[in-house]
Amino acid sequence: QERIILFADCKNPSDIELEVVTGSLDLIGFEDAKSIKLSTILAAFDYNNNYGYVAGKEAYYQGVYHELHDFKTPKDVSFPIMYNGIRKWLRFNIFPSSKQENISIFTVTDVTVLHTQEEETFYKTHTDSLTQLFNKYTFDYHYGLKYYKPGFHVMFMDFDNFKNINDRYGHAIGNVCLVEFGKLLKSLQYNDNHFYRLGGDEFIGLLIGSSEEILKLSNKIMAGVRELKINNTDIQLTISMGVMKATKSEDLARKADSLMYEVKASGKNNFLYAIESET
Repeated sequence: QERIILFADCKNPSDIELEVVTGSLDLIGFEDAKSIKLSTILAAFDYNNNYGYVAGKEAYYQGVYHELHDFKTPKDVSFPIMYNGIRKWLRFNIFPSSKQENISIFTVTDVTVLHTQEEETFYKTHTDSLTQLFNKYTFDYHYGLKYYKPGFHVMFMDFDNFKNINDRYGHAIGNVCLVEFGKLLKSLQYNDNHFYRLGGDEFIGLLIGSSEEILKLSNKIMAGVRELKINNTDIQLTISMGVMKATKSEDLARKADSLMYEVKASGKNNFLYAIESET
């Protein structure tokens, strides 16, 4: 009663017709019928989900698409759809027939309640609760996806004299500084470029682009920080930043961190840009 059982001839993966054996398609949000194309279900795929937010919308969709079209082994894959203004999570279990090579059995279950809760938990474990930027866990994951790409940069950022701000104005105001800086960084995210809060007042960016593009972005961040207004205080925020462009991508975060500390030692409120040595 809670799921639909269907079967399909999967000889032509680009045009799969799912024939209903038992159950009704309205259980999973579609109009009742004797069959439905797999492409129709995927056309309702909801890209605006937290898994796609972390992994990348298109990458997440392609992962689901591949799983749904691999009929050689049993599959268990869940994904969200949006159809007629209603959002649902569907769970597909796919079983290849042991007797007929091209036939697969599909069971589809509405798992909206369970997966909505899991999706929210997933978001919380991948983002910083204060700034809503990605956290260190996601930084490590994204680094592994991006470090080999041409134009890869790591940007390390740290507030100047942040302890003095906390000591003078209190940690509540210190948190406001972090939140406002997080808003600035989120406004400057684009394409495959993202920022992360590692903890305290340490932030890092994983960026892909030409030297000119990343230098322009670096200057935007420096200028944007100086313009931040923190409640009704006279706080003038500044940051120190180190930006390292990859050639070998060996311990790049540490190298960007070292550049940032060079800025700290030479007067703060500035940034250094360098290209990783190939020797």
